[in-house]
Amino acid sequence: MSKISELPTLAAEAIDGSEMVPVTKGAGTFGAPIEYLARRAAEDAQGTADAISDALARIPPIYNGDPIIAFVDAGGRLLGGFDAAGQFFIGKQLDPASRETINYLAHAPGSGLLFAVTDADNKVVFGIRDNGEIISLPGTVPTSPVAAPSAPALEMGGRIALKSMSPASLTSLSTTAVGRADSDGLNAPTILLDGAGFTHPSIVHVRGGWNGFPYWMAVTPYFGPIGSQSEYENPTIFCSLDGIAWQEPDGISNPLDLPNNAPDSDYWSDTHLVLGDDGRLHMFYRGNGVSRGGRCITHRSSRDGTTWSSPIDLWTANSLANVGTENLLLSPTFVKYGARWTCFDVIASSDVAGSLLLPAQGNQTSRFVMRRDALEPDGPWGDYGTDQVVHFTNRPWGTEYDPWHINVERVGEIFLMLVSTGPVGVSSSSGLWLAWSVDGWNFTVLEEPLFSAATYRSALVVEDAAAQKITCRLYRARTDNGRIDHHELTLEILP
Repeated sequence: MSKISELPTLAAEAIDGSEMVPVTKGAGTFGAPIEYLARRAAEDAQGTADAISDALARIPPIYNGDPIIAFVDAGGRLLGGFDAAGQFFIGKQLDPASRETINYLAHAPGSGLLFAVTDADNKVVFGIRDNGEIISLPGTVPTSPVAAPSAPALEMGGRIALKSMSPASLTSLSTTAVGRADSDGLNAPTILLDGAGFTHPSIVHVRGGWNGFPYWMAVTPYFGPIGSQSEYENPTIFCSLDGIAWQEPDGISNPLDLPNNAPDSDYWSDTHLVLGDDGRLHMFYRGNGVSRGGRCITHRSSRDGTTWSSPIDLWTANSLANVGTENLLLSPTFVKYGARWTCFDVIASSDVAGSLLLPAQGNQTSRFVMRRDALEPDGPWGDYGTDQVVHFTNRPWGTEYDPWHINVERVGEIFLMLVSTGPVGVSSSSGLWLAWSVDGWNFTVLEEPLFSAATYRSALVVEDAAAQKITCRLYRARTDNGRIDHHELTLEILP
């Protein structure tokens, strides 16, 4: 089988006197074959002149390079391909019908796939494994974890050091913030946001792109021009080609959720995105909606980033026997690997009747990072308990501070956690710390903060990993101006 590493050589051999000829393989189950348009040397052409001309005509003008292999559906819509340099490109325009029948999987955690095109039944019709092997026959998406060859290794007792962090560059975000309706049903005045007024970012990076864009973000308006007006704090979706300049997906209606018009404390916050190995983008967020159970954690998913499923409340302050509204149900972050979904979140201890009272333990005093596992994103997730408390081996933020918001990423067998910390008993954060773990239960924190002030729930995106190095993007949410700052981080793995 051909591999990605062989493509530049194949390209060099094919450019001189080559033509495009259609080669049909792999039927798929959505009713029509996937056509592989492969550039071949003229003497190897298997089609007529008319067939070659028709094949060339199928390459849409949205890609202006020199494709040597392209993948289109039966309607001639470009799915993606490889150019003469062996680089993968992806079609940036899909009509609504195609969006309902085509999934893009790109380096889905635990799937063993670097890229795949699947049909509506999640059958692979074309794929590339992490090791570069090209899958050209239909099959099912693998669910067992397959470690990438360059996955970093960290032994128990090893450590991670911050080798470098670039100066801040500004991300570009623009939208119209829509507020909660008042008791008369009238919406609050809209606020045009241009570059500032955002927090709670969560970013998914998809190698090769997902529905045309390699970066997808969920975020909520707050801080900056919004101030502390919680009625505008609602989940909003952006996409980007470079992770710096962001745009709203075509056809989307942001925000994706609005709270009830009473009481006036309702809002949605703490967004988190995960690309599942089902090819769907999954979004989770926290609600402070009394009619939905005091506080709740909600799940939605999308095949194209524009149209989202109806909200499903995974758990609420009323649905679990041992937690109440005063436990806060903070900052859910989800990790998918293999057949397991893992949720990390923060619970505030409370002695109010019906709430969960947690005694100070380890290095956490009044707010605790918890972990629970499930086989599906919709659970069941079960009750909270003291046996679900995640432990920190050190507490460099001091005894007067506790975790407030978190964000977790997994690379290879390493869990990386961003922890924003705030004063004990105060609903806010200022510092941002990085912690790591090899088992997902015991975390060690870097002794120096990434930022010591004016920082809220932020996002970490793993860009690349080698045996002794992890390169990341850090998206810092600032409380002083509502901007999302972009930094490049290099982490070093030490024995």
